Amino acid sequence: MGNSLRLGLTLIALLGASARAEIALEGVQWQLVRREPGKALKPPTAENLSELPVEPGGRLKGRLWARLKLLNRGPELDAILVRYSVSAKIAPLDKRQPASWALPFMLGDRRLPKVRANAPLEIPLDPSDDVGLYLKNIFREGYWPDELKIEVMVQPRRDQKTPLKVLESILPLKAPGK
Repeated sequence: MGNSLRLGLTLIALLGASARAEIALEGVQWQLVRREPGKALKPPTAENLSELPVEPGGRLKGRLWARLKLLNRGPELDAILVRYSVSAKIAPLDKRQPASWALPFMLGDRRLPKVRANAPLEIPLDPSDDVGLYLKNIFREGYWPDELKIEVMVQPRRDQKTPLKVLESILPLKAPGK
């Protein structure tokens, strides 16, 4: 095999390697999203959370979102699927037992039709309805969560060369004023 043919094959291999899809999960941030009363046409405000203020048996004071940041380090991609689950670390209301992680109570996904080449992207994930229902049901059974956890991953693809990555974020629940 001639040197020019080897060089050509090497260049094709390098170009093909750099053109592979590579979605990098960069972070996930819990947010409480609220609308001002009487301002339905005004965009809602999103507040980043380090803890969620809610009384045991109380209701959420807005929509609970998780804002996912990802980066496409390759060419434009079609049909990306982001999967996520939400679970809770629960304890009895009378604190007779320590809190422990329960199985996920919610599984969801978010489809992205196109992700531009070499572009960052922020995606809101909205588990609010499921979290509200879970809080109501778990309180009725005499339990309350100390923490919520979201785990996020990009659905693997046939041509994926990077290892799978699962990103997680934990949100403590605190009663207001405590």
